[in-house]
Amino acid sequence: MAHHFQYAGLHDLACTYRELAGDRAAARSSFAEAIAHFHAALAEAELLAEGQDRMRRELSVLIKMGPPLGWFKGYHSEEAADAGRRAKERAVALDDDDALFKATWAQWVNTIQRRRLDLARDRAEELIALARRSGKEDFLLEGIHCGWSTAQFRGDVPLSLELSRDGVDRYDAARHSWMGPVFGGHDPGVCAYCVNAIACALVGRHTEAGARLEEAISLANRLKHPGSLVHAVINGTVTSQLAGDLTAVGRNVHQLIELADRYNLPPPRAHAAFLLGWERAVGLDLDAGLAMMESEFPRAAQMGPFFRYYGALLADCRQKSGKVSEALALLREMIATITEDGVGFYISELYRLQGVCLLRADISNANAAMDSLRTGVDIARRQGATLLELSGTVSLARAAIEAGRPAEGLIPLREFCASLPAEFDPSKLREANELLAGMAA
Repeated sequence: MAHHFQYAGLHDLACTYRELAGDRAAARSSFAEAIAHFHAALAEAELLAEGQDRMRRELSVLIKMGPPLGWFKGYHSEEAADAGRRAKERAVALDDDDALFKATWAQWVNTIQRRRLDLARDRAEELIALARRSGKEDFLLEGIHCGWSTAQFRGDVPLSLELSRDGVDRYDAARHSWMGPVFGGHDPGVCAYCVNAIACALVGRHTEAGARLEEAISLANRLKHPGSLVHAVINGTVTSQLAGDLTAVGRNVHQLIELADRYNLPPPRAHAAFLLGWERAVGLDLDAGLAMMESEFPRAAQMGPFFRYYGALLADCRQKSGKVSEALALLREMIATITEDGVGFYISELYRLQGVCLLRADISNANAAMDSLRTGVDIARRQGATLLELSGTVSLARAAIEAGRPAEGLIPLREFCASLPAEFDPSKLREANELLAGMAA
């Protein structure tokens, strides 16, 4: 229909039907097709007379284009940034508060995917303020959604726990399931469970993390929304990796690859292929798994704020394979990207691994190595990432023993272990307990 109206010179109707075609393609998760239709709709709108009607049409299409662009090209892409900017200009010109919220949301997601975590925090606060001004509870949930996502990527574990719990409490599938296709291509309830799962893993509550992840996947399946299921499985790979559950990592990455191939989603597929390499490197074949990680790292690392997480995993496998200088080079490259002191998901591991590599490279690096390890422990403590603080404290103890100064590491390790809450997963204490037992002997 759009094609025929276009060639008949009926640009108003051609724009309408191109937008409808884009809607249908997006609903089927055919994102490349949806983007093409929405671009064609904008081209038809540009042929209409200038005025408010034309701006409204353009605004509607630009807002709808955001999620397909995010899934297919990445929310960090210049095309996604341009769509958000143009949408906001038109929303302001039309004094349309609903559209302004959606356009500001598009700018928030582009900002966080471009790793500007300071601006992302400000955008999230702006969205909450806009939602409160509008009086719309749906928008308020989405503003809080942006808050818990930003907290996660900033490495603020207590805040991500708090806000994601709030999201779980506020969410009602009957009222809020419409929001997934509009905001980010995934359901806010699914995301609340996912972020809560990762935060629980980071504080060492792995049983609770697993339960939250199961709730996320169950909800995504009930909603029958592919984007929400993909989002849940992506977060499932991270939750399982943090827990060290190789079986679960393997199960999740194979499901994610199948979904990414079915719906033509390059960014999720890159994430899955990289984590598949990690699972193989840690569990079966270090050299083959490392080769997979090296191959996929450039694609995975170009997207969003998980790039330092990928870098840390790759550096760890490099040093385990004996490629210590290559691991150090990557870690220094990742550390150089940190623009706010102590802010960023998984950055404590960068400093921990840098310390480990410095010591492996030369025992004369002991002082610099222990300084880096202490920095990692301090960041993990400030972020509330108890699991990573334990990892750093264990590495510090090992380094102190190797440097011939065991008390510098074992005393802090003993004090830290004594302070852990009862719900901390005891299976994660095996290495620490072995070190402390050796100290007692």
